Amino acid sequence: MTVTRGSGLGLNPADLRLGAVILAVALLAWAPLGWRLGGGPPDTDPERKFFVVTTPEGRVVLPADRDACHVVTGPLGKTVVQVVDGRARIAASPCPDPACHAGWVDRPGERRVCLPNRVVVEMVTRSGGKAAPGGGSDTEAYDAETH
Repeated sequence: MTVTRGSGLGLNPADLRLGAVILAVALLAWAPLGWRLGGGPPDTDPERKFFVVTTPEGRVVLPADRDACHVVTGPLGKTVVQVVDGRARIAASPCPDPACHAGWVDRPGERRVCLPNRVVVEMVTRSGGKAAPGGGSDTEAYDAETH
């Protein structure tokens, strides 16, 4: 009976090193391709803008740089939130007076509210920065906006 040393697979240390090098090269080659398929490298821009849509069911975050229509549900029914060219609006709502939330949200801290259907659309940045209406600071507290 012969006793051998090693991995039991017939591989010597040089074979293992070669396998590790091939694996490392393959992973390094895959990373840029994976970024392209996934939309690019991880985004770390603190000023990237998003729209937060808040309803009684929860919150939905929509990127400001991607045009879309999103339907959310409130107590009265479905509300359509539209994002176009970096700005958002409540495009349709079952509330009795849609003029109360007319207009576009296009600055951080700005919002549109449909009180009857309890839907809020607000622009925020990744850093959480908000500019209060009227040019106030982002630490200024307010709970309603009138037009």
